[in-house]
Amino acid sequence: MRLQLRSLTAALAVLFSLAAGSRLQAADIYVITNNSFGTGGGLTNFGKIDSSTGAYTNISGYSNSDLYGLAWHDVNQLFYLTDVTGGTFSAPLKTLTTSGTLSSSLGNVTGTLALAYRAADNKLYAYSASSAQTFTIDASNAAKTTLNNAAGATYGSPGGGRYSIMNDVMYMTWSGFPATPSGNFGTMGYTASSTFSSISTDSLYARMNLANDGTTMYGIYGNGTAGQQRLYTIDVSTGALTAGPFITGTGLGTYFHGAAIVPVPEPSTYALAAIASGVMAFVAHRRKARRA
Repeated sequence: MRLQLRSLTAALAVLFSLAAGSRLQAADIYVITNNSFGTGGGLTNFGKIDSSTGAYTNISGYSNSDLYGLAWHDVNQLFYLTDVTGGTFSAPLKTLTTSGTLSSSLGNVTGTLALAYRAADNKLYAYSASSAQTFTIDASNAAKTTLNNAAGATYGSPGGGRYSIMNDVMYMTWSGFPATPSGNFGTMGYTASSTFSSISTDSLYARMNLANDGTTMYGIYGNGTAGQQRLYTIDVSTGALTAGPFITGTGLGTYFHGAAIVPVPEPSTYALAAIASGVMAFVAHRRKARRA
C-alpha cells in the first residue's frame, strides 16, 4: 500500500508540473482577409495565423464576396459574420465553420460589421459602420436590438473585426474613414447608455483587428501594403502595443476584416482531469482491498 501511495504521489507531482508549465502555447487566430479596404475586394479568404510565428494557412476562398466581423459562438460552435458583398450593407448574418463552410443568410442585420460573442448572456454584440450604433443580435434568427444610437465612435468605423470581449470587457478599435486614420483603442459597454471610452491612441489601431485567447489580446494589422501585415500584443490596461511576427503565407490579403480565436482546453485541463481520474482509481482500489 505504501508503494502504491508513493507511486500515486509521484504521478500527481508530474501531472501538476505539466499543468503548471503548460500555459504558454501558440493560438490559432482565424481571420477574414482580402485586398480591399472596403468592399469590392474580389476574392476574400478565410484562414488562420499561428500566433507564435505569424504563419498564415489558407482554409477557404469566396469569390466576389465581402465578409466582415468574425465572432466565435462558444455554445453553437460556429463563427458568425456579416456579408456586405456589393457594398449594399444589407449585411446578411451567416455562419462559418472552422473548415470554411459558409451558410446561407439567417436574416439581415443592416450595416452591422463588427461582431463579438459574450458568454455571460449568450448574445452577439455588434457595431454598425453605417449608422455608428451598437446592437445585440439573436444568433438564431438575426433579430437585432438597438442599444445606443450615439455610442461615441467615428462614422465608418470600426469595420469587421474591431470588437473583442476578454474577461467580460468589450474592447474596440476604430479609425477615421476612409483616408485619414486616427486610430483609437478602448472599451465599449453592454447597455443603452454605454459609450466608447478611450484607453490609447495610435495610428496602427486604425487598421487593426482584435482577437483574444482569454489571456492575451492580439492586434492583427494590415494597411493595404504587402509585407506589412503583422501581429501585435496589446496591454489592455494601457493600450501599449508590442510588435510580434510579420504575417506571411499563400492566400493572405493586405487587409483584415475579421478575427477570432476558438478556445481550446489548455494541457493543464487535461492534466487536472488525469489527476482526478487517478485519485478516483486509487480510492476505488483501496475500497476493493478493504472488502477482500
